[in-house]
Amino acid sequence: MLACAAVAPAGAHAATGAEAVARLNEQRAAHGIPAGIAHNAEWSRWCGLHNEYQRINGGQLTHSEDPSKPGYTDEGNQAAGASVLSAGGNWDRANPWETAPIHLHQLLAPRLDAMGVDDTNGFTCATTLLSRNRPAPASNAVYTYPGPGTSHRASETAAEGPYTPGERVGISKGTRTGPYIYVSVDGPQLNPFSKAHMTGASLSGPDGPVEVRTVDNFTSGLEGYLPTGGQVIPVQPLKARSTYTASVNLSVTQGDATIPFERT
Repeated sequence: MLACAAVAPAGAHAATGAEAVARLNEQRAAHGIPAGIAHNAEWSRWCGLHNEYQRINGGQLTHSEDPSKPGYTDEGNQAAGASVLSAGGNWDRANPWETAPIHLHQLLAPRLDAMGVDDTNGFTCATTLLSRNRPAPASNAVYTYPGPGTSHRASETAAEGPYTPGERVGISKGTRTGPYIYVSVDGPQLNPFSKAHMTGASLSGPDGPVEVRTVDNFTSGLEGYLPTGGQVIPVQPLKARSTYTASVNLSVTQGDATIPFERT
């Protein structure tokens, strides 16, 4: 199960698949998230086939292909069901899914180790579910975006279909909030599809505590959409040029064991 399509702003240049993967690796590394994702040229070709299918069938984003329609291919259909999709944007200047939280979190999944990307025909397709085979870390780890000590935007208006995580916890569509904080956990006892429950979260800044909402792998409507972890959503925009401190607590149940994770 994966998220439906996000719409991104248009750009002038379409990155090659290898360029797009390199830019994602740079983004992940800058925030302490495991990088080194390999570009799979064949999967980029599959994404290209699906982008062509979307173009010739009315320009509608779709996570499947109809064998009765022109442009159908088995490879394009496989890419459609294992990718994040965008219309009207590309990787020329920034990640096309930067303010599409479900999509972006899939691109930040710690175990993602190989992917294909195609920026053609007015669409972007990036495989996020074809390979999450990166070895588990030797010890439990918590990864965040933004990462510790980094500079980040003070606000955003999240937008994606069928809904944003904020909409699942009472934040109306189109509301400008503080920046979503993405939290992913991993460890030797986990697998790429383990489920985490966020048991606590806080955010404080120059004016004191900030109201936040949280989502995780058990939030209604998000089951199966997010990597192992959750998101912290500041309800109001943050103050620019200011320092904030976030703390999170999560737990993952594997068999008879409950494994705690925390990070500040």
